[in-house]
Amino acid sequence: MPKWARGEAEVEQLIARGELERVAGAAADGAPLLEQAGRTATTAAGLVTSDPYSAYVLAYDAARFACIALLAQQGLRATTSGGHYAVEQAVRAQFGDGFRPFGILRRRRNELEYPHLPADTASAEEAEQAAKTAQRLITAAGTLLPQLSFFSQDQQLWVCSLRRRLRVFGGSPAAARRVFSSCRVFQAVRIRWLRTMSRQVTVSMRGARTAVSALAMRRTPAVSLRSPALRRR
Repeated sequence: MPKWARGEAEVEQLIARGELERVAGAAADGAPLLEQAGRTATTAAGLVTSDPYSAYVLAYDAARFACIALLAQQGLRATTSGGHYAVEQAVRAQFGDGFRPFGILRRRRNELEYPHLPADTASAEEAEQAAKTAQRLITAAGTLLPQLSFFSQDQQLWVCSLRRRLRVFGGSPAAARRVFSSCRVFQAVRIRWLRTMSRQVTVSMRGARTAVSALAMRRTPAVSLRSPALRRR
């Protein structure tokens, strides 16, 4: 599957600035995040009347999960430097203004998190609208997710190679885990052996230095107390 071409330059800039980073393995699977988005949106909808503030914050979280699911499917995620704003930039650059409401939710959530006045809180109507917006973004992300592949071609080749190797082990996740576990055990034993050898070499070197020092002391002639130089003192 070819990688998503739209917004490629913008995403490359985000990666170059350290606001996005590449990931692989389980972290490059957007499906669990999209499922989490759906559950969070359902929880938000249930709190609209009783707790509008929490409903709004949860609606934003649901929309955020949907957006980061799209990036994860491409082998990307925001760094601590990029944060939620990098997620907004990446999804808007690639998937258009249909994801612009995510930015609106993000800014309003920041206002609610850091209010200027104690009375600055979300209303039930506002929370309900946020929950509906989050659900639309989740639906859009669900449509896009199957169309996405790794943003980096190198990542895609690496994953394909890994999958081929797993098929060698019978295509079984359990078999793959056993192989990787064996590799980790081998590495641990190897490191332990290297540390033991390093300690033995250190002890041997100390022993050699002690022996050399003792030999040098034996070869040094003792100064006679009857020497003329000592008698003059």
